[in-house]
Amino acid sequence: MDTAIHLTILNQFFGKKLERSRSLPIKLTDLKETHEYPRCNRFYPLESFPHFQYVYSLAYDCYCRLKEADVLGPDELAACSLKQEPEVVIKIGFIGNLMEESLKCVSKVKGNEEENGKTVWPISPLICFQKDVKISDLKACHKLFVNKDEDEIEIVMDSHIHVVEYDEEKLRKAISICIEKGLVDYLERSMNVIKNSEHGSREDLRDFYLEMKSIIKHVLVEKSTQQHASMPTGIDYGSIPSEIKDLLLREPNVNSFGIWEDATFKIFMDETVDVAILIEKLKSKNERFFKRFEVQVEKKKFTTKIATQLKQGGELHKHTASEKGVECGTLGGFVKDTTTAGNCSDAYALTCNHLYPTLNEPAYANIDGEEKEVGKCIFTTREKSCDFAVVEISKEFYDKCDFKFRRDDEKTCNAEVSEFFPINVGIVHKNGSKTKWTHGRVVSLAFYDKLNQREIFVVKGLGRPFSTPGDSGSIVFARDNSVSQNAVDILGMVYSNHPEIRDDISHPEKEKLDEASGYSETNLKKGDKSYSTAVGKTRGDQLREKIMKNPENYSFCFRMNNAFELLKKEKNLVVSFERVENTDKRDEDCFANLTKSTNL
Repeated sequence: MDTAIHLTILNQFFGKKLERSRSLPIKLTDLKETHEYPRCNRFYPLESFPHFQYVYSLAYDCYCRLKEADVLGPDELAACSLKQEPEVVIKIGFIGNLMEESLKCVSKVKGNEEENGKTVWPISPLICFQKDVKISDLKACHKLFVNKDEDEIEIVMDSHIHVVEYDEEKLRKAISICIEKGLVDYLERSMNVIKNSEHGSREDLRDFYLEMKSIIKHVLVEKSTQQHASMPTGIDYGSIPSEIKDLLLREPNVNSFGIWEDATFKIFMDETVDVAILIEKLKSKNERFFKRFEVQVEKKKFTTKIATQLKQGGELHKHTASEKGVECGTLGGFVKDTTTAGNCSDAYALTCNHLYPTLNEPAYANIDGEEKEVGKCIFTTREKSCDFAVVEISKEFYDKCDFKFRRDDEKTCNAEVSEFFPINVGIVHKNGSKTKWTHGRVVSLAFYDKLNQREIFVVKGLGRPFSTPGDSGSIVFARDNSVSQNAVDILGMVYSNHPEIRDDISHPEKEKLDEASGYSETNLKKGDKSYSTAVGKTRGDQLREKIMKNPENYSFCFRMNNAFELLKKEKNLVVSFERVENTDKRDEDCFANLTKSTNL
């Protein structure tokens, strides 16, 4: 096979051009026999690979709730079984002579020579740092050849062999890509079990199915197979065309609408209308949009309802605790003025407008057991569907502030506000003063009602409500897809929960509505496309019952990039979250017992 073709394949895999070497190409098929070189295994805890650990924890949490929900039969549940994290280790094989620096390149954790009774993860990469070893004949699902000398590599046509530059980040990413394929296999197998199950309710099963689908979005993949590439071109998944928005916002019987999961476009209505005529009007405005999204009409009201130490997720009060009717909210996080970096006089707390609707209102918090005024509101707005306020923190309380942003496992990390709302959001997280850490999935990327003339997004909690009263101001974020997991993407802020929902249509009217919006009983047969998009029992009753019983599971959030734009425009204030230089300080002495050249 031509060397240029090999380089093209590797460039696509690693996203960086591999330069040709002046030396002759190394042919992996011409190398010495492998029996001349030592071979060993190392067993690593999941924490050795933070991205894999994060995705695994999402999958395990989902499995635990699936087990508790009792929606699968015993054999089906056994097929979805997943071990708890401490009981699982990752086996990595090595061939050839190993140096201490090579092991450090694989992981900051040394790894054990024995599995010590733990369950070994089914995907086990084989790594070779020595260029004269014939790796092509070895039996392994994933073989990584580490090119230390930047030689030109010529390999046999073997999809299991990947050449990796001698770079810590690139090697760890290649290992993570390999082992996370096992998670994809597990999740897809479980999704198939759920899809074909005859036990639990369709709505419960569908929630777990969609949660697993969301988790898969976090799995690392080669650049050429990123999920984003599968999105249709020419349509912005996170945006609703203006002509559609204008028409629906003018309709007196429509109270809200939005792009929902599974490529559905939901419309929530108050009164009986001719649904078929409405859908026809919509399609005449933008036929192309509705070729991408399936229209579903719901007969209900589903709208927003304005709802010790200074740290992210802490409690902020509008008044002192001694005053009656004190209003509480959440301190979403701290930001600083980027134009005065290092000046501790420019620290701000982010929260909601409905807590601080006017300027110069004092903000109170519990400091050392006492209610104290910690700052004043210097910016507040309800424009662009934001419910956003900024409190300037008094300098005297800086030593009481934890300015760093923390992700869902309480580890400090960098936080960046997404300039554009991502279209492929998986699992999201928030830390609120009432419910603390909760997790959810975005069920609507672009949602509108009569109170909101601009897009917000809707999050449904996983296992419990995503937020409750008092959590307003909580920052919603998603983990990034880096191997080191040292940053998160800030998506927005919770400002409302427990939507106002009414279902006051008579049963005969429901039947007509169901037929017009695709909820007929025949559409719910397994194997039909509507299995993944229709979300209720016959005639959509189950979805209505589900939301009516658990409206608190839904939280409304505005987009943080819109809020920051308003802050910049109106106050000429550009802010950012505090940077963390080293987010994963592990003990470097874990290699102290290794000699500088270890023949394993």
